[in-house]
Amino acid sequence: MKKIIISDCDGILTNGTSIYTQDGKIAKIYGSYDTEAIKFAVDNKIEFLFVSNDSNGWPITRKRLNEYKNRKWCDYQLASAQERKELVKEYKNKGYFIIFVGDSISDIEAGLEADLFCTTNNGFDEVKEQCHYIADRDGGNGGFAQIIYFVNSYIDRIL
Repeated sequence: MKKIIISDCDGILTNGTSIYTQDGKIAKIYGSYDTEAIKFAVDNKIEFLFVSNDSNGWPITRKRLNEYKNRKWCDYQLASAQERKELVKEYKNKGYFIIFVGDSISDIEAGLEADLFCTTNNGFDEVKEQCHYIADRDGGNGGFAQIIYFVNSYIDRIL
């Protein structure tokens, strides 16, 4: 069975903070643990689709994700809450086992459609209440890597 992690970006790959410089430029903080974990998952035949609804910070997110895509590790797109839910359904219809990773209220509907719903420790309480797995670490600080390692062992047990 094909497996895909569909994941939000901000709050998952980052700590959720956008830093604005005096001249109005945006910066984000990405964790260093995630790239190695993503590579591990790819080696174990897990695909990735990253989604974001942060149109202001999208150029930064896209630049970071291009580093993954250039290695054929993932795809990405700007997607609203409804579009995320539709993406989960679309991949389910293609026969995928879906892992959805999100941290905010706008991620809940897509997460509930997935086979497995995960979040980082800094996810909203309302998201945590719905999740199958909650990482001990925050997004941008190893939480996403922790989810990937959990997902890999979980999938091995159930599939």
